[in-house]
Amino acid sequence: MTNEEFLKEALSSEDCPPDFEKEYAYFCHYQQMELDMLRAFASVCHKNQIPYHLAYGSLLGAVRDNGQIPWDYDVDVIVPFYAKDMLYEALDRDLDGKYCYYAPEKDATYRTMFARIVPKGYPNQMLHVDVFYAIGIPDDKQEREAYLAKVRELFMARNYVLTRMSDYMYGPKRTADRLIKKIQYGIKYGKEATADHSAFFLKYDIRKCAESVVISRIAGKKIDPVEWHLRTVPYETREGTFQIPEQYEVFLNSRYGDWRAYAPIKKRIDEVLHHCKVFRFYEQKRQNPHDTRIKR
Repeated sequence: MTNEEFLKEALSSEDCPPDFEKEYAYFCHYQQMELDMLRAFASVCHKNQIPYHLAYGSLLGAVRDNGQIPWDYDVDVIVPFYAKDMLYEALDRDLDGKYCYYAPEKDATYRTMFARIVPKGYPNQMLHVDVFYAIGIPDDKQEREAYLAKVRELFMARNYVLTRMSDYMYGPKRTADRLIKKIQYGIKYGKEATADHSAFFLKYDIRKCAESVVISRIAGKKIDPVEWHLRTVPYETREGTFQIPEQYEVFLNSRYGDWRAYAPIKKRIDEVLHHCKVFRFYEQKRQNPHDTRIKR
């Protein structure tokens, strides 16, 4: 489905608000910025032979919609963790000057354990290409469970300890919950929460393992064959050619079930409107970075 086809469907729906066409044009401006970042990232990887592939909604959009999902703007890619340092060296050398990148190894105040490509001058929470990392896991069940539990804990510890509440669109309840967890993880992990854990994530070489996970707060919920992350093929879309898993259909089935189906039009319209709300929140933050009165 193209953006034009989605807009036509939305405008003919009784769930469509009167100003949706204008809102969608506003949304598409930022969606295009995301696409340009993805192209810049893919160009660096191609030039330097860095392994990567589109993942999650970005993979779904490429395969099902022949490009970006028309009502989503987020871009996700996965890189094997062993290639992380090669990626950083390539980005330092070859990334288009309009962009920069955040990574836990490069910025002690950056809260996530994955990297982000970001347009210069924009908050990384607003616009980004998320670069997730795939790691190998042990075959032994008991050893695996202990390892994955530690992966999840380290991910969440950094996330909570380094979160600044004013940077996000959190309501009062969620803000209070995150503040409590920020304190709890800070007490439990101390400096370990923000340390470099590269050696730990390289403990099991993905190239020598049978299965893998992506470093995240839910690591282990989905166990992936390593082939999904190591064997990729170029895939041509109307927006460019990008690497995707060779077994992309199996990957999508594992994440989305019936991934060829579309959500109800109201849900898709609401998603666009939510994204627009997020953009406006961060636009205000850009203009008034120290104003704590900005409404969420």
